[in-house]
This record gives sequence, C-alpha cells and structure tokens, in this order.
Amino acid sequence: MILPFLLTGLLLLALTLMWNPPEKPRAPWHVLAAVLGFAAIVSWIAGASGPPAPAPPPAWVAARDLVANTRLSAGDLRKPVFPAPLDAGPLAPASALTGKYVAAAHKKGQPIWPTDVGDAPAPRARPGAVLLFYAPETLGSARAFVNAGSRVLICEKAKPCGGQSYTVEAVVSGDPGAIVVQVPETDLDRVRAIAEPVLIVAAL
Repeated sequence: MILPFLLTGLLLLALTLMWNPPEKPRAPWHVLAAVLGFAAIVSWIAGASGPPAPAPPPAWVAARDLVANTRLSAGDLRKPVFPAPLDAGPLAPASALTGKYVAAAHKKGQPIWPTDVGDAPAPRARPGAVLLFYAPETLGSARAFVNAGSRVLICEKAKPCGGQSYTVEAVVSGDPGAIVVQVPETDLDRVRAIAEPVLIVAAL
C-alpha cells in the first residue's frame, strides 16, 4: 500500500528539481544522484514492507496431558479457541489425527500439528530399563482402554498377582500389534521367567 505514495513522491521530487532549480544551479549529476538515491530508499522500503505471511491454519489442541507415543483418539482432542484469524483457513477434521501417535509429550491445551504425529510409535527404553513386547491378547478386553502412560502388572496366568506395576511405553496397533512395557533391569529376570504372562491394568 505504501509503494504508490513513495513512487508519487519520487516523481514530484524529480519535477521539482527540473522546474524549480535552486539559485545556484546544480550539476546534472547532482540531480541524477538525488533521484537514484531516493529510488533506492523506495525500493528497500517496498521490499521490507512486503505482504505479511498468511496465518497458520487452526490446529486441534490436546484435551489432556499426553505422553510421547500416545495413540490419539477423539477424546484426546479439543477444538481450538475461536475466533481464528480470517485468513487462517478451515480446521482439519479430527480424523486426520485420530489413530496416529504423538512423537513428543503435549501439555493440555497445546496445539497438535500434523507434523507432531506419525503412523507408528517410536518407543525408547529409559535409562536402567528394558522394553518388553507383549501380545495385545495378554490384556484381554482392557486393551481398548490402555495407552502410552498406563501402568500394568505383569502376572503369571491363573496365579495370584500383585507387586510392582510398570509403565506402558506404547500400544502398537495393527496386526499383530504389541503392548510395549518399560521394565527395570532389576526386575528383568523375574518378569522374563513368567511362562504365561497376562497384563493387569493398574492405572489408565
């Protein structure tokens, strides 16, 4: 918007120098230098004040605190606070995110962008722990409710169970799928010795 006014000013300056010369005549190259200098300033300002970048599209936000590798469901997502900028564009459908995994932890209310999610989790063992993989059937009907961050007991089938619970690092969907559990190295021998393991939900 400012460029037409600057160009008009440049034209008026040139006409003024041509038709209203000062008492002491200036050399032609003085006039040319003044015009070119003003043109350079106009060009720099026009480049620096280009059109603003368009607003980013609105993003769904986390409805609760999410740990890394959480498999997103509709209950994990909340619409952003509107109104959004007029040029922000439409909100993508929630189905573009559900079923995918967040690569990093998200706080409640934090935007979840398409670049924040992936089609598969990336489980990582914590220091002093080992990742153990269990078939989804070891959870029974509870597997529909378990996600990254849940805690489970690893028990022997048909035997009394208790003791320490362990953190679920990820729930791998698909066929065959897997429940990935963080087990401290100090408990590894005992847990691996379980012949028929079952997982009991301790906390969701």
